[in-house]
Amino acid sequence: MRRSTRTLCCSVAVLLLLVAGMGLADDAETARLRQAAEQGEPGAQRALGRLYLRGNGVPQNACESARWYHRAAVQGDRLAQHRLGELYATAGALQDYTTAAWWYRRAAEQGHTAAQLRLGQLYGDGKGVPQDYVTAYRWIHLAALESCEPSDIALPSGVTVRRLCTAHDERDRLAQLMSGEQIAEARRAARDWHATYRRSPGEWYTANRDAPVWESEVTCQPVAEVASADS
Repeated sequence: MRRSTRTLCCSVAVLLLLVAGMGLADDAETARLRQAAEQGEPGAQRALGRLYLRGNGVPQNACESARWYHRAAVQGDRLAQHRLGELYATAGALQDYTTAAWWYRRAAEQGHTAAQLRLGQLYGDGKGVPQDYVTAYRWIHLAALESCEPSDIALPSGVTVRRLCTAHDERDRLAQLMSGEQIAEARRAARDWHATYRRSPGEWYTANRDAPVWESEVTCQPVAEVASADS
């Protein structure tokens, strides 16, 4: 039994690399991945969600994708939490900005910079959450701290281009709508988050296990399709 489990884990590891590299999964590979996902392996659940998202070896289906991402997300997998937020923010019949913000926050609290940026954008636009520039700036600033810095890049041709960084650009744009006091307040909140509130996935899961959205089943018409890139 132990050898069988070890073999399955090795197979899953290979399949996760396959999915990450966007190779085409055949029926046998998908079956092994599904077996691991059904046994509760969050990495396999997330990978299966990605296959359904892209229609790689399975019919493309955003609803089924969300179901598998959800199973990984409730185990504290921040990558799945972010992707679930993306699906709720963009995927047709699934679209629900309130739920999107909820899952973005789960990933953002675990240091996922893309989720921090997207959560900040929702607060800036007032989608799914009350519009709040201070909170928006706080999350976007945290994302900017961990992302690239805008810079000039010299190409081999001799042309110089400007490397743009979305988090920095979004933060600068938002700052134009805020007072100096608001910006200072947002930066203090960001520093406090770094110092105090960043939790491990296990701690966060235990603290929020009874949240209503946490265990809610994914419901949608199983016909929605999206062609969105995974992160």
